[in-house]
Amino acid sequence: MDEKAKKTIDHWLERAHGREIVLVIGAGMSKNAVIKETNDSAAGIIPLWQDIIQLLKKKMNIPYFDDLFIFDLYKEFYGKSEYENILLHSMDDDKIVPGAVHKVLSQMPFVKYIITTNNLDTLLDKTFVNANRIIFDTDVSRLEADKPSIIYLHGYRNHSSTWVFSRTDYEDLNTKFPVKTSLTKDVLAAFPALFLGFGHTDPNLHSILRFVDKHMEGYKPPMLSLTVSNQNDALTKYWNSMGLEIVSVCSPDHTVEEGLKEAINYISKTKLKQTLVANKVLSKYKIGESYMDILKKTSLSCKKQRNTVFLCEYHKSRSVAEIVRLSDHAGVISVSPYIVRIEKGGEVMNLLQRMQKGFQPAGS
Repeated sequence: MDEKAKKTIDHWLERAHGREIVLVIGAGMSKNAVIKETNDSAAGIIPLWQDIIQLLKKKMNIPYFDDLFIFDLYKEFYGKSEYENILLHSMDDDKIVPGAVHKVLSQMPFVKYIITTNNLDTLLDKTFVNANRIIFDTDVSRLEADKPSIIYLHGYRNHSSTWVFSRTDYEDLNTKFPVKTSLTKDVLAAFPALFLGFGHTDPNLHSILRFVDKHMEGYKPPMLSLTVSNQNDALTKYWNSMGLEIVSVCSPDHTVEEGLKEAINYISKTKLKQTLVANKVLSKYKIGESYMDILKKTSLSCKKQRNTVFLCEYHKSRSVAEIVRLSDHAGVISVSPYIVRIEKGGEVMNLLQRMQKGFQPAGS
């Protein structure tokens, strides 16, 4: 990881300081799987979005056609059963298991949600084995508070009725699964996001990020995308304008796996270190003390003071937009739709443990 990449990651970490994060995982992440029997890389047998599109176009002998509409045509011409069959057989899910990058990702601290557009493999089930799964709208009401939640935005392999492949699927998603799509917007409006294996061309995520950008009025949480190749300047500039920073983590001296592992490990270690720094400050905090009083009690450098999380008292009645705005500009920890206020003598690690168990704001 070069200095430019590290600087971009550090900038995201500073803005995400002290807050739980959401992972946004695209189809490219599946390329890091390994073959179950041999533990060799499965990259050669993992199809990407364009591979599946070309497979359908070739069988229908339509070389040039709208990429999304080709799924509608195939399903209409060959029937629902054949449509499901060709898509399921394009990915040999039973043959692959999570690789080294997935395992490093599973150990990342403070992950609240995982949003994924993957729908033909179950690698994330095998990676986050204890996570809640949100496949249908009704799953949202059954979440266990002490576990991260995987939002299968584009459906799940074993439930073809939830798949999002075709133009019709994309157009109907908001009305077919309004709760799941609404939750996705809320999550991206409330938590810092880390994108992995994301091709930056998905129309659904594009519309969701535009929605968040528009309605958060410049106060949305920071977003960072880790890529394994240099991105087009125009594409990078476009996504930067919507608040998504893109950084390539690979170099001639590293493999894709090594580059991703190094970046993910760096983020994990830094977030844990930030928590220790915050704990050092908060252990001296007393209710009623001002921000400046807290700073005077610490021996931290000015730069670390600015980046350290301080818990202030806010009422739980504040809206998500207000909370996110306060979090970015007043050094406040964001917890789902609430802000937690510290109790006298409380320590950060105790608070984090209570948050993960569904802790409600003090005084509620």
